[in-house]
Amino acid sequence: MSTGNIVHVGDVGLDIILSISEDGSVLDITGATDITIILRAPTDSLGSTTRGELKTKTGIIKVAAEGTIYFSTIAGDLDIEGEWTVQGNFTLGTWTGRTQKATFIVMPKI
Repeated sequence: MSTGNIVHVGDVGLDIILSISEDGSVLDITGATDITIILRAPTDSLGSTTRGELKTKTGIIKVAAEGTIYFSTIAGDLDIEGEWTVQGNFTLGTWTGRTQKATFIVMPKI
């Protein structure tokens, strides 16, 4: 995942990007369908989100040949601070499965 920014509670319009690879090489995901991105909320923070809650978002192909998918955050997505886990899910041909997990830190607001 690459955001290029520091992530804060309540950030809206932030692109959460996942780069997909297979055996260490970029996977061309041209033709991928049923793309979702799953977020797991931190398990050690308090907020309006239940600890460890899963949020499933519709994913979009960013650049198929570069194996990148993403979604843009909306209000309520990143509502508690701490370490979030993210994982993609998609279908490519006859294969359906998940990407490797990645984590990122959501910082508190001032």
